[in-house]
Parts: sequence; C-alpha cells; structure tokens
Amino acid sequence: VRDGHGVGALRTLTLEDGRIIVDRLEAQGEYYYSYSIVTSPLPVRAYRATMSVAPLTDSSSILTWSGSIEPEGMTEEQATAFFEDIYRMGIGLINRSIAAM
Repeated sequence: VRDGHGVGALRTLTLEDGRIIVDRLEAQGEYYYSYSIVTSPLPVRAYRATMSVAPLTDSSSILTWSGSIEPEGMTEEQATAFFEDIYRMGIGLINRSIAAM
C-alpha cells in the first residue's frame, strides 16, 4: 500500500519488467474487494475489478475475479483476451502461494 488505509487507499504494483501500476481500493467486505486502476502502462482507459471468495465446502472455496474494461489502442476482444491472461497468471500466483503454506 502506497497511500492511505481502507477504501480509497492506493497500492503500487511493480511488474517483473519494472513497469508500475497504481490502483485504488474502491470497496471492501469480509470476502471481497473492488479496485480500479489509477495509472498504468496497460492498454486501458478505465478498469475496475472485484475479487471475491465464497465457500464451497468445509475445506474448499471458489475465487471469482471479474472486471470491466474500457480498452485503449485495442479492440474489446483483444482487451478481454489480454485480461483473461492476467487473471490466469494472478490466480496461478495465488494457488502457488497457498500451496507453499
């Protein structure tokens, strides 16, 4: 977190190649949070996403990560494919972190 606490806080993410994304926490609950991109090198004019977790059984849960995108410099289809790849990569990182626990 770069600045603030709770809703409105800004977070800085540094990608492996050194590019920086700044996002803002827009909403938060016990099992979800929503954020929007403030600045980034990504090809979007506007982006807002929500990640939520819901129990399936006593020992498993489901993660849902969804977003709305206004692409810039690419078609909606290209933007959808681009962010699907980002979501898959992010979920893979989450799974690896959980497995390492």
